[in-house]
Amino acid sequence: MLHQLIKHLRLVGLLLAAVAGLLVALLAVHQFVLPVVGWIFPSLESTFFDLAVYGGYPQRIYVSHNLTSPDLQQVKWDDKCDNGFIFISPQGKSVEHPGPMILDARGNLVWQTDQYGQAMNLKVQEYKGEKYLTFWAGLRGSSFGYGNYYMLDSSYQERYQVSAVGKGLKGDLHEFTVTKDGSALITVYNVTQTDMTAMRRPVDGWINNNLFQEIDIETGKLLFEWNALDYFSIMDSFYTHPLAGYWESIPYDWFHINSVEKDDNGDYLISSRHLNSLIKVNGTTGDVVWTLGGKQNIFKDISDGDATTFSWQHDGRWLDQDQGTLTLFDNSDAGPLHLDASYSTARMIQINTTDNTAKLIHKYISDRHTRAASQGSVQVLPATNTVFVGWGHSPVFSEFDMDGTLICEAHYGAQYISHYGRVTSYRSLKADWVGAPIEPPRAKTQAGKLYASWSGATEVATWTLQSADSSADAEFTDVDVADKVAFETSFLLPDESSGIQYRVVASDEEGNILGTSAVATEDTTAIATSVWSVLLPLGGIFGVLVGFWAVRRFRKGERVLPRWKKGESGYSHKYSPL
Repeated sequence: MLHQLIKHLRLVGLLLAAVAGLLVALLAVHQFVLPVVGWIFPSLESTFFDLAVYGGYPQRIYVSHNLTSPDLQQVKWDDKCDNGFIFISPQGKSVEHPGPMILDARGNLVWQTDQYGQAMNLKVQEYKGEKYLTFWAGLRGSSFGYGNYYMLDSSYQERYQVSAVGKGLKGDLHEFTVTKDGSALITVYNVTQTDMTAMRRPVDGWINNNLFQEIDIETGKLLFEWNALDYFSIMDSFYTHPLAGYWESIPYDWFHINSVEKDDNGDYLISSRHLNSLIKVNGTTGDVVWTLGGKQNIFKDISDGDATTFSWQHDGRWLDQDQGTLTLFDNSDAGPLHLDASYSTARMIQINTTDNTAKLIHKYISDRHTRAASQGSVQVLPATNTVFVGWGHSPVFSEFDMDGTLICEAHYGAQYISHYGRVTSYRSLKADWVGAPIEPPRAKTQAGKLYASWSGATEVATWTLQSADSSADAEFTDVDVADKVAFETSFLLPDESSGIQYRVVASDEEGNILGTSAVATEDTTAIATSVWSVLLPLGGIFGVLVGFWAVRRFRKGERVLPRWKKGESGYSHKYSPL
C-alpha cells in the first residue's frame, strides 16, 4: 500500500512539475525570448511593448536621481510636432511613485516629484504675468477626489494653495483653471441626499452632487458657485448603477462634472460626463443658456449625429468662441455597462446659436484605435497648428495635423492591458516652460563612471566634469565636457581616481554657469542579479525537457498520463499503449 502511494505521489509530482515547467517556460519566453525577438525585428517592438512584454510600465532607472520615469515607446514621430514639454501625472497599480512629471518632446525626463503623492491635472498657467505649474493633489475615490490645488513657481517652490470654500467641502481632481481675471475655477463633489423615487429608489437617496466654484486666489474668497441639482434632474443622467443611492458609501454619481472654463463674456462652459453634455452657464444668474448633447440638447445635428452623440466625454473647451468652435474628448466608454463605441476619439465641433445647429469639423483617432474608459484631454497648439490628445485611462498621447492626420504618438505603458488601469494620466498637455530649481545638480559615481542630473533645470546645455585632490583647500579644474542629451549624463572616470574628488558644473548655451553639484559620492546600491532572472531560464529549460519527454512517449503510442485501474489492492496505474 505504501509502495503504491509513493508511486502515486511521484506521478502527481511529475505532472505538477510538468505544468509548472510549462508555465515557467512561457513566462521565460515572454520575459527573455520575446524582447530579443523585438530587438532583432524592430518592427515588432511596439507591439511587444503594448503586450506588456517589457512590463506594464517600462521605466528608466537613474544613478543620480532617486525616482524613475517612463521608458516611452515612440510609435510615430514627425518633426512637424510641437517641440514643447509634455505634462503628465502617471498613476496606477504599476506606478510605484505617482506624481506630476514633465518630459521633453522625445520623452526624456525633465522634472518630477513624489512629495505630493497622488497628483493630477498638471499644466502651465499664468497668474499676474508669471507662469506656474498647477495641479491637484489629495485622496482619490473611485471617480472623484478630495484635496487641494497647488501652484509652483519656476523654481518649483509652492507659492499658492487653493481650497474649496464651504463647510466640509474639498476640492475635486477634475478641474483647476486660472482665469484671465486672476481667479481659480474648481470642481467639487459633495455627497448629499435627495428624492430618488423617480428612479424607484429611496426618497432620501444618496447622490454625488456637483458644484463648481470661482475663488479669489489671493484671499480665498468665494466669487461664484453653481449647483448642478438646481438646474438639472437626476433623470437627465445616462449613468446606471444597480446599487447606487441606497447607502452614503455608494452615492449615485448622476452628473459627473469634469471640466469648466470661463469665456470672454464671463459665462462658463462645463462638461457633464454622465449627462453626455456640454453646458453653457450664465455667469451672472447661473441659468443654463444652452446644452449640447444629452437629453436636454437644443441643437440640430447636421453631421449625421457626429456633433451631438458624443458620450462619457471629458475636457470640453472653447477653441474659438466667435466662430462657435469647441473641442472635447469623446470617451464613448464608461465601463462595461456604458460602452457606446469600440474606440475613443477627440472631436472638434462647431455650433451656431442663431439657428441652433451643430456640425462635426474634425475627428481624431489614435494609431491603434485606443479606447479610454475614463479621463482624456484635447489641446490645440497654436505654434504648430496641431492637436495634442491625451488618451487618459490608456497610457498614450498623440499629435495630429488639424485635419486629423496622425503625425506623432507615444505610449508610456502597455496599451493592451490599459483596461486594468495599470498606468493612466488624467490629462496629457504640452506647453513651454523655463525651470530653474533651487536645489543644486546631483552627481553620483558608480563602477568607474560619474552620473549627473538636475531635475527641473530646463536650460542646461552642457555638463563640465571637474576634479580636485582631497585636501580641504584644493581647487577644482576641468576634466571633461559633455553635451546634455537626455536627463542623465555620464562621464568615464580615469583609472586612477583614488584620493580624487569630482563634481559637475551645469552651463547654458551661452556658457553661463547655472549650478554646481556637491562633491560626487559613490552610489552603493547593489545591482544584484534577480533570482528570477536565473530561475526563469532554468525553469524554462526544465519545462521544455518535460515537453520533449511527453511528445516522445506520445509518438511511441504510449500514454503521457496514466491509466488508472482498480485491482484487489486498490487503484494502480501504468503507462500502457494508447
